[in-house]
Amino acid sequence: MNIKIVPVNIKLLNQQKEYLEKRIKNLEKISQRYGERSLLTITIGKITSNQETGEIFFAEANFAIPGKDIICKVQGSNVEETIDRLSDKLKSLMIKNKELRKGRFRRLARALKDK
Repeated sequence: MNIKIVPVNIKLLNQQKEYLEKRIKNLEKISQRYGERSLLTITIGKITSNQETGEIFFAEANFAIPGKDIICKVQGSNVEETIDRLSDKLKSLMIKNKELRKGRFRRLARALKDK
């Protein structure tokens, strides 16, 4: 799995970048079956808008695998919270996609068996 991190409107500290990489490395076990063909692009930054009050951070992840893209968007009050939410949500979406693909294969195998 190739990982690309893109900061927007912020400069990530080394600690924050290491924390993000540590949390994303946990997802490699799930994405292992896709091999080197998968690309994970993470965009993390600060929302700058006149309507928003305080510091609000966002994170978007685009997990590109052959046949489908998994997109995840989250917001949080600090960088660490945003990273935690992103990794948890992305993990659940990846597991859901894995089970969906497995179900499709089983339905196809059952249909071929009946013929």
